[in-house]
Amino acid sequence: MKSVLLASGLTLAAIAPAEAQGFEGAYAGIYAGTSFSFVGWMGGVQAGYNFAFAGDAIAGVEGDVFVTNGGQVWGTAAGRLGYALSPEMMLFATLGAGTNGANTYYQIGGGGEFNVTDQVYLRADLDRLRQFSGGVPIYYGKIGAGYRF
Repeated sequence: MKSVLLASGLTLAAIAPAEAQGFEGAYAGIYAGTSFSFVGWMGGVQAGYNFAFAGDAIAGVEGDVFVTNGGQVWGTAAGRLGYALSPEMMLFATLGAGTNGANTYYQIGGGGEFNVTDQVYLRADLDRLRQFSGGVPIYYGKIGAGYRF
């Protein structure tokens, strides 16, 4: 009886879709945003790679480059942890570092992604940058779209 229950459980686990599978793999996208502090408007590109684990969980790495309306070029690199609420919706948190060429910052943030198709997604983020040496933090929001490869 135990072996029948074990076999049934393994079969159900194998056929039950993991919500996180729709978020696995390489991706790239574009975004626009605004700072709630002093940087102003921005536009940029991002790329990364996600791994699904433990059913609905996602871990990944991501890099982005953006330009502000003042002409500053920024870049960040971050780790990402997320949870797939459904095959279409994921919430995530990020932690990383960035630079504008003059200063180095730590970055913490979060957001959500919505899969429009198997490859195309929409995304919204809220992030905070602050110099490692202290200073005034920069808060900004972004909306964008991307493609999963």
